[in-house]
Amino acid sequence: MSGGQGGTKNLRIRVQLNDDQGAPVANVRVSIYFFQDDGIWGSGTASTGDDGSVTFQARTAGAGLYRTD
Repeated sequence: MSGGQGGTKNLRIRVQLNDDQGAPVANVRVSIYFFQDDGIWGSGTASTGDDGSVTFQARTAGAGLYRTD
């Protein structure tokens, strides 16, 4: 990933929770860790909405390889 002002962009990661029937699961706390290359870059915790989803945003993320846990 590269681009944007100064070679940075905002990353958005959406987590969707559904039960075994496929219905969205609301009000569940989700924690996420962002790793860039070899180190932790950031983390966040939020609750799913009525649609069972929550979106995390990493602002001004520089170029590199990212993964989440």
